Amino acid sequence: MRKILLTLTSLFLFSLFFISCSDDPVTPQEDHFEAEGIVFLQSGIMIAEIFRGVTTDTLFAPEGALSAGIDVKFYNSNKEMINPPDPSKQSFAWQIDNPALVEVWQHPGEEGGFEFHLRGLVEGITQMEFFIMHEGHADFRSGKIIVTVEHDTTAHGEPVGLKLYDEDTGTLLVTVKEDGSVVGTLLVGAGQTTDHIEVKFFDENNREFQPDAMDHSINVISVNTGIALITGLDPAEPYAFKVQGVAAGSTTLNIELLHNSMVEKTFSNIPVIVQ
Repeated sequence: MRKILLTLTSLFLFSLFFISCSDDPVTPQEDHFEAEGIVFLQSGIMIAEIFRGVTTDTLFAPEGALSAGIDVKFYNSNKEMINPPDPSKQSFAWQIDNPALVEVWQHPGEEGGFEFHLRGLVEGITQMEFFIMHEGHADFRSGKIIVTVEHDTTAHGEPVGLKLYDEDTGTLLVTVKEDGSVVGTLLVGAGQTTDHIEVKFFDENNREFQPDAMDHSINVISVNTGIALITGLDPAEPYAFKVQGVAAGSTTLNIELLHNSMVEKTFSNIPVIVQ
């Protein structure tokens, strides 16, 4: 009788264990990103790397301006370069030892993505560490890398306005100011076409520049194509265009600055008179 009771008890405990295991809800496995290093690239060229927390490289930022875009990829355990994870599931983050010297800027709508710019605030040296964040915790941390902020007279900030020049003569034709007001007018005869008009942007310190054409371009829009058409757009001259007069009258142009084919900033209400 005792053996029978022990056997029944064992069977009961086994069945209870089996049922509890089989009924236990299965939690989806977290999709962690496995990486052991980070790679920084500009225009496809590696500028720095960290592997297993170790680096001898330095990132550079211009004082008072944005660096060129920095793309991020990663190393696996074999130090093979791999693409970043889906930014909608895992986001990119960072920590700066001295945020008074440098900050990170990302294009609007691309926050947390794996492309960024460094904006130098004050000349000096600090360190940064980068993370891949997933549900509030870090799937990956890079280890620290030195960031040097340098004074660079050729660097520029974000575009706040633009100027249109006659490409042949260098004559200033139109200025779109930071507040959106416009000074100047484009003139063209009916049935005629202007010479190339060159677009130059300027930042808050009035430094003129043309963004890197590797990932930037412009789109020029005539509000009334019955009066004026846009011609002469050529990838070989990404910041130049012509205006063709169709019929006498007045209209306006809008100029869009594109980053990777997405509109970054629009400059509107540039007057055109066709005589």
